Amino acid sequence: MEQQTDKNANISVSNSFISTEKYKSIGGWLILFVTSLIITFIIMLFVIINELLPVFLDKQRSILITPGSQLYDPLFTRITYIELFMSIIISISAIILLVFLFQKRKFVPKIAIIYIVFSSAYAIVDLAMYISLINHFKDIGINLNLDANEIREKVSGSLISAIVYPVVWVPYFLKSKRVKHTFIR
Repeated sequence: MEQQTDKNANISVSNSFISTEKYKSIGGWLILFVTSLIITFIIMLFVIINELLPVFLDKQRSILITPGSQLYDPLFTRITYIELFMSIIISISAIILLVFLFQKRKFVPKIAIIYIVFSSAYAIVDLAMYISLINHFKDIGINLNLDANEIREKVSGSLISAIVYPVVWVPYFLKSKRVKHTFIR
């Protein structure tokens, strides 16, 4: 009878090892998070190269941020600098987080949560800057030919994403078995 108990204990220990061993790789829902980091990096790089840098490098566009020029606008200038700085920070943060994630570092859940909250908070601030810039141009008589419904859709979609992203991922990084067993180095 005693041998039977030891045999069951070995089976239990073996099953426990197998169940924790399957969580040690980057898989499951973590694949979605990795994908979101890669997509974020690509989008931020695209925004930097195609939207922000041309404002600084293209002579026709740079008059918008050049003090003393006829089209200079201080609000637009501040927002453009903030956008560039934050896009660079988020891009670099996504890459650093990916590196640590694939190294399975123990601190990844903490920095992932910081990244998630920070990028979501910035997305909300970015929306506020976007709306204030549209209103500012409207107030000074510049018609941007923007469709109100299109703006509403963009703002509401971005706001929903900025809220849902941390609501989904923060609890995942706090409670997931895979996270607890993957990031152990």
